[in-house]
Amino acid sequence: MANFDRCEDKVFLFGDIYVKIYIYDISKALVFAFAGAGHSVTREDVMNEVSPWGYDYLKKKGLNVIGFTNIKGSYNYYRDAVFFKCLKELAKKLPDFKERLAYGGSMGGYAASAFSNVLGVDRLLLLNPISTRNKEIASWDYEAKRALSSFHFDWKGEFADGADTNACGYVVYDPLYELDKKHAIRYSTLEKLKVPGLGHSIATYLHEMKMLNWLVDSFIENSIDIEKFHELARSKRKIKRYYDWMLSDENKYLTDRRAKVFLRHCNSLFSKGKTSERLSDADVEMAMSIADILSKTDLVDSIKFLKIIHGNRPDIKAVRLKILEYRSLIKVLE
Repeated sequence: MANFDRCEDKVFLFGDIYVKIYIYDISKALVFAFAGAGHSVTREDVMNEVSPWGYDYLKKKGLNVIGFTNIKGSYNYYRDAVFFKCLKELAKKLPDFKERLAYGGSMGGYAASAFSNVLGVDRLLLLNPISTRNKEIASWDYEAKRALSSFHFDWKGEFADGADTNACGYVVYDPLYELDKKHAIRYSTLEKLKVPGLGHSIATYLHEMKMLNWLVDSFIENSIDIEKFHELARSKRKIKRYYDWMLSDENKYLTDRRAKVFLRHCNSLFSKGKTSERLSDADVEMAMSIADILSKTDLVDSIKFLKIIHGNRPDIKAVRLKILEYRSLIKVLE
């Protein structure tokens, strides 16, 4: 393996891991970007030298970048002995950089942290990382039968636990999603950034909230403003995913009382009894689910909420019928 003082868009296979390298200016930071399972590439992609997850964005920022991803059909959760050997060799061949950073989500978060020490990473940005699949450590994931196939690899050997990282930085996660929370709190060297109500797909929904680029850019510049982070995170109330997840079985914290508080947040999307834009059928279905939860503790508030929905979508008969049903219940209770 040659030295990498300058390496523009060169591709490699480290075992069954696809790697693409862009090193142009060693006076700037180097970012290692590890793709999650949802961003694997095909053999055809490898032949066409496509860019792994995050690679092009970081390159356009004028940074040096090395992108890693699994190849579909050879899924190994970065637990590949040949990959380990090649990665160690790569680490020896890399020149000195201003700073070394690593970035990844979920499975990529595991890899970014697990290989951070051998790669000499200074700072990490992890999005809902899986710290390890060692059943003796992450027993909660195994008991929940989450991604069971990933437990089949060797999790007792080297690089088996991302929480062993020496790097500083940040871990972003949903504190209401217990499975991810238990992984996140294992990272003792990282500052915790919490975004309640998005579940496991943090990166996808931060992007939808127009927050992901700001977060990555601020991380690269080592200038994350925690207050602004929480301010931007409040925009989750404008995306459907937030309400879907808050009402899902994954949210173990949802009680009738919390559902009522949650409704107030939902109502913040509306102004003086009118919605700012026409709700989709999916939005109406979600709203009726919220109303159903609320009705268990407060039928009056539930009716008020449904009236707002009905005002926006008078064409949906089910909303009007539900209002009539709740009114009848109130009369019976009286």
